Amino acid sequence: NTVDSSEFYPDSSNRKASYFLAVGANWPHKNIDSFLTHHQTWRDSAELIIVCGKTGYYDKLRTIVESNNLNEKVKFLHDISFNELKILYANASALIYPSIDEGFGIPPIEAMASGTPAIVSELPVFREVLGDSAIYVDPQNSSSWEQALLTLSTKREKYVELGLKRAQHYSLNNMVNSVKRAFEHKLRKE
Repeated sequence: NTVDSSEFYPDSSNRKASYFLAVGANWPHKNIDSFLTHHQTWRDSAELIIVCGKTGYYDKLRTIVESNNLNEKVKFLHDISFNELKILYANASALIYPSIDEGFGIPPIEAMASGTPAIVSELPVFREVLGDSAIYVDPQNSSSWEQALLTLSTKREKYVELGLKRAQHYSLNNMVNSVKRAFEHKLRKE
């Protein structure tokens, strides 16, 4: 799993957008419905853009948006180009990624490479992959969302800086060297 940081637009000095971004919300385990359910924590201060496919989970998200009168606050985007995604990352206030199950999680690394903080669920894989560069949340707890958004507003620059550094860790060169070291270690043991 690698991310080429040079592909992204990390200069956040002139950000004008006031939206949160959710990427890859195609399946229920991505759990973006938890952020929608706790809309009282963010609806007065920002909008939400959800990038997803037109799946059954998308239908569920649309229902939640409509039943909570969030039509003016939530926008769904489908089939966007990588360049459009990079622009969305670069202008977002934060990536919202409250997965309940994850193998790695490329979108938080891409967001960080864009100078955008990531708010992620408290999963062991995220602790391993993202370390202290992400803001962690219990996605089922409204107080946890409030605390995460408060942390974002008061310590945003800290998480931008930590995220940019962490994204560099997942460069192709670093991953090649890591795999090479693992093979060399295995060969020495045999």
